[in-house]
Amino acid sequence: MIDVFHFSVAEARLFGAWHPPKKMPALGVVAVVCPPFGWEAAPAHVLGRRIAEELALRGVGTLRFDYFGTGDSEGSSTEATLDRWLLDISGAVEEARRRSGAQQVCLVGIRLGALLGAWHTKADGPVFMLCALDPIATGAEQIAETQQLERDGWAELQIKPEAHATDEVSLMGIPWSRELLDGLRDLDVRGLASVPAEHVGIFLDPSQDEASNPWLGGDGLTGSSQRIDLGTQIVLSFLPGIWTPGRAPRLVAEWVENLL
Repeated sequence: MIDVFHFSVAEARLFGAWHPPKKMPALGVVAVVCPPFGWEAAPAHVLGRRIAEELALRGVGTLRFDYFGTGDSEGSSTEATLDRWLLDISGAVEEARRRSGAQQVCLVGIRLGALLGAWHTKADGPVFMLCALDPIATGAEQIAETQQLERDGWAELQIKPEAHATDEVSLMGIPWSRELLDGLRDLDVRGLASVPAEHVGIFLDPSQDEASNPWLGGDGLTGSSQRIDLGTQIVLSFLPGIWTPGRAPRLVAEWVENLL
């Protein structure tokens, strides 16, 4: 049974959903799902939940959570900062360890969540596993991609969006602080000076070119990463539907289980 609750990180209450291991004995590792950016969290919800369920069936307790200022966590989107979100990941890892008793951690990052998860290890040290699903290579790429998607969508609908205060930027209808977006622009997977995890699984669409993907060629990931078929198709749309999980949850869980 999923335990839905709130936990405290730096005096703020974050939403959490704990999927306890269904197989005993547990496998000695705990997983934390790092959600994607902004509006993408909604279409990715079922994918993240199914991954957590599949890991739990194999004996890996899994925690899903919302960053500060997003979803059902405290705070507003305009109060969110990069440092705060990295702190949230650290807090989620601590909570997952507390609930499971396991010390080895598997971070499951979806899109920007993979980059945030990897970046968090620069301060907290490498984790045991990092599963990167359709990972974003740079924060600037995420912002530019979202802005273009929004422009195209409004143009197609022939609607001019409302302007926000000068210290805020709206992306797909969600206002963000310039401080957050400036912080995200500094994120680049090629800036990882050390390996973020002992094992890195990079789950990509088969059509993606391996030679040009920074996640597969970055110095910080050399020798530790493995490419795996994503097992589903993530379609970015101005009017998003649910990202169909496809085979992705099973592939992630099998990759994790095979390394234990």
